[in-house]
Amino acid sequence: MQTPRQDNAFINQETGSKKSVIIVIIVILLTANGFLLWQFFNDKNTIEVARNEVVETRNEKNELFSELEQVKLNFENIKSDNDSLQELLVAKDKEIADKVNRINKLIKGGGAWEMRKAKKELNSLRLLSAQYKLERDSLLVVSAQLTSDNKTLNTSLKIVETKANKLEQQNVVLEEKIVEGSVFVTNDLLAYAIKTKASGKEVETSRAGNTDKIRICFTVLKNPLIEQGMQDLFVKVIGPEGSVITRSSEEFTDINGNTNLFSFKTAFDYKKKNTDLCFYWNKESSYKKGNYNVELFNRGAKIGETTLALK
Repeated sequence: MQTPRQDNAFINQETGSKKSVIIVIIVILLTANGFLLWQFFNDKNTIEVARNEVVETRNEKNELFSELEQVKLNFENIKSDNDSLQELLVAKDKEIADKVNRINKLIKGGGAWEMRKAKKELNSLRLLSAQYKLERDSLLVVSAQLTSDNKTLNTSLKIVETKANKLEQQNVVLEEKIVEGSVFVTNDLLAYAIKTKASGKEVETSRAGNTDKIRICFTVLKNPLIEQGMQDLFVKVIGPEGSVITRSSEEFTDINGNTNLFSFKTAFDYKKKNTDLCFYWNKESSYKKGNYNVELFNRGAKIGETTLALK
């Protein structure tokens, strides 16, 4: 039979055991709560880090897109400034377009590997841009040099053309002098209206109604540049109406290359000395009142001119 003291001891022992169990449970709960709390904050930090990484990735993608657009714009500016050189850089254009498309795809992929690859490709594109600009500038230098050489050549050509024109003008003057020196000069060129009487005697007249023919007299002066021999003379008699009086459609060419009708052609024997000559011209019809101009030509040049007035 247990005594009251023994009962109290048993109760105290049982109570102590329960307290120990409760303490252990509390410790376990506190530990579990601490772990859960740590895990909560750790997960929260992980989520925050992930969120920051997403933001950083998005910002990085935007920056890469912006840099890519800037590089593309630089290329377009280089091209637009030099339309004349575009054909020479077609191969580079294709290479640049391929790289731009590849970088676009990498950035849109958004993964870490893709972003690293995009950065690498973008750096390569920048290098290509520098090479492109260098080639463009080299072509511009060559083009500028060619333009300068062309201007110099044009200037030289103009100088040569100017000299050639001056020489040509001098030649024309010399040719004119040669022509002038190789034709005769006449002196005392006169035209007379002649009436033939029944006796056959010729007398001068000033009346158109009495005129039967015109006598033309002149002196051909000596010209040492002309060889002796027969020389042709073309005579133009221009009537009061202003046209050449002629009985044929024959023409001669003057020193200016123009063709001329003439009234008659004659010749004389030149013997390297002054020669007095007279020729007759018969109109074979009545003469009208007015002025008659007589022009004398040798070798295409006019060597004398006179006027006959008939009343």
